[in-house]
Amino acid sequence: MSHWSSDPQFWDRLDDFCRAAGIPFRDLAQTLFKYDSQMDANISAMLFGGVAEFLKAYSTSRFQGLEAMDAFKEAMKAVHNNPRMKRMFEGMTIQAVDGKVAGMKESEF
Repeated sequence: MSHWSSDPQFWDRLDDFCRAAGIPFRDLAQTLFKYDSQMDANISAMLFGGVAEFLKAYSTSRFQGLEAMDAFKEAMKAVHNNPRMKRMFEGMTIQAVDGKVAGMKESEF
């Protein structure tokens, strides 16, 4: 089996999905945004900093003439650089390290 990134069907399906989902998801996100303070920070980060950021960057890149694979790369960069996503990843990393440290303290004699 070939790698997913070399499957033209994947790129066609991703492109179809992003083009179809962009405006409806934007409308949904705008409606949800007024409840942002009521949402869990991680859920908010995934919705607004992850999905919305990805769709926006992907659509913009395709509009600018980039091929689907290059638009995907740009969208992934946008998600990676999104401040909400950075805070979420930092928080997850801190929790993981704190959990390991706590486990090490419990195993001490």
